[in-house]
Amino acid sequence: MIPLILPLDDPRADLAAVGGKGASLAELVRAGLPVPPGFHLTTRAYRERSAQGLQEAYDDLGGPVAVRSSATAEDLPGLSFAGQHDTLLNVTGDGLLDAVRQCWDSLGNDRAVAYRERNGIAEAEMAVVVQRMVPADVSGVLFTADPVTGRAQPVINATRGLGEALVSGEADSADLLTDAQKAELTGLGQRIEALHGRSVDVEWALAGGRFWILQARPITAARVEWNDSLDGDYLWSNGNVGEAVPEVMTPVTWSLVRVLSNVRIGPHPISGNIGGRFYLNLSTYSAVGTAIGKAEQMLRSGEETFGRIPAGVTVPPLPMSRLAIVAAVLRGAGGPVKQQFLYRTRLPRLIRGNPARCAAAHRDRRLRHAGRVAEAVARRRRPAAARRLPGPRRRCADGREWPGGGAARARRAGRRGGRGHVAHRVPRRLRPREPGTTGGPREAAVGRDRPRHLRADVGTPLRRGVRDLRTAPGGGPGVGHPAARGAGRPGRAAGPSGQGP
Repeated sequence: MIPLILPLDDPRADLAAVGGKGASLAELVRAGLPVPPGFHLTTRAYRERSAQGLQEAYDDLGGPVAVRSSATAEDLPGLSFAGQHDTLLNVTGDGLLDAVRQCWDSLGNDRAVAYRERNGIAEAEMAVVVQRMVPADVSGVLFTADPVTGRAQPVINATRGLGEALVSGEADSADLLTDAQKAELTGLGQRIEALHGRSVDVEWALAGGRFWILQARPITAARVEWNDSLDGDYLWSNGNVGEAVPEVMTPVTWSLVRVLSNVRIGPHPISGNIGGRFYLNLSTYSAVGTAIGKAEQMLRSGEETFGRIPAGVTVPPLPMSRLAIVAAVLRGAGGPVKQQFLYRTRLPRLIRGNPARCAAAHRDRRLRHAGRVAEAVARRRRPAAARRLPGPRRRCADGREWPGGGAARARRAGRRGGRGHVAHRVPRRLRPREPGTTGGPREAAVGRDRPRHLRADVGTPLRRGVRDLRTAPGGGPGVGHPAARGAGRPGRAAGPSGQGP
C-alpha cells in the first residue's frame, strides 16, 4: 500500500499513485532538471479523504506553496486536461487543507466531468502536488514545437511575474529574455522532450537569474501540416489529378478523395496531400512494376496519367522486397474488388427501388405542402379581430377612432358583415357639402356615377349599405337618391322626379 505522502522524486510516484502531473514532475526531478522542491499527497489520501501528515510535510518544506491538482487522467500523451482542475498559488499553512480539498473537489466539477465523458474516460482519481512557491521575475510557457504549424521550432511565451495570467489568456506574451536565456531555456526544453520522447509544452519561471521547471506535458493539440511528402522518400506527381482538382482542396473534398483513394502498399500510400493539393505517389506505382519485372514499361505507359519524368530523375524505390510488394498489392486490392462486386450486385436492386423512393419523396412533399395550405386556411378563417395588426390610428368622418390597420381591411370586414367603418380618405373635392350649400359638379355627383368604393359616406357602417344615404340629414333626398343624381350637372336641372328637363 502506498503512503499518504511521498517525496517529489520517489520512485513509487507513478501515474496511479500521484497522477499525471505528479509522475511527470517526479521523472523530471530524477533526471536532474531544476524543479522546485515539494511532495505528493497520493491518490490513497483522496480515496480515504485523509490529510494525515500534511501539516508536518508542509512545515519541513516551508511556505508559501503552490498546491496543484494531479489527476490520474491528466497530462497524458493524448489528453492534457489543461485548465480543467484547480491550482492554487501562494498558499500558507492556515489555508493548506482547504486548498487540498478544493483540488480534490475539482475532479467532479462540470467542465472536468464533461471533458472525461467527451474523451471516453469512465473513472479517475486525484492526487495533489505541493511545491515551494517560486517568486518569479519572469515566467511563461515553452513549446518545443510550434503548436500552430507542428514544425520542430521552439516557441517561447513570457510575461512578468507569475505565469498564471499568461496561461489563462489574461496577459499577452512579451519578449523579456535575452538571447542567452532563450538558449538556456530551449536547452532545458530539449532535455525534457528527449525524456518524454515527443514535443512538450513546459511551464517555467525565472527567479534570481535561475530557471525553474514548474510542469511539463506532451503537446496534444498540435496542428498537422498538410505535407505528406514528409512521411517518406517518395516521388510525387499531380500531372493528371491536378487538372481534375486544380485548386487547393477544401476539407470536404479531401475527405472524399481519401475515401476514393484509400489504398496502400504496406504502409505506403498511393496518394497524398501536399500543401492542400492532391498528389499521386509514383514510388508505389513503380514498385508494382518492379515486383513483376516491368518497371520501365509501366512508367512509360503511365506518362499520360502522371506526366513524363524528367531526365536524370529517379523514382525512389519502396523499402520492401518483391514478395512483400506482391502480397501487399493483393491484400490492398481486396477492398476495391469487393467494392466493385458490391456495386455490381446492388446496382440493379437500387435501380428497381428508385421509382418507389422517388414516389415516397413526392408523397412526403405533397403532404408537407398540404399541411402548409391547411395552416394558411386556418389562419384566414380566424376572426377578423384576431388577425388585426397594430397600426397607426385613423379617425372616421364622424370623429370615431378606427381600431385597426387600413381601408382595405375595413372594406373586407364590411363585406363580411362586420362592425368595421370605412377608413379610406376621400379627396376634399369629392366630399358632399353641408345641407343648404351649393356644391360644384363633383361635390354633388356622389351617387352611382362615383366609384363603387366611394359610394358610402365616410364613417357610415358598411352593413347599412347605400340605403341610408338616400335620405339626407335634413329629410330631403340624399346624395345617393335617384332624385339627386342630376343635381349640379352642367346643362341639366333637377326636376320634381329627379330627372332632367
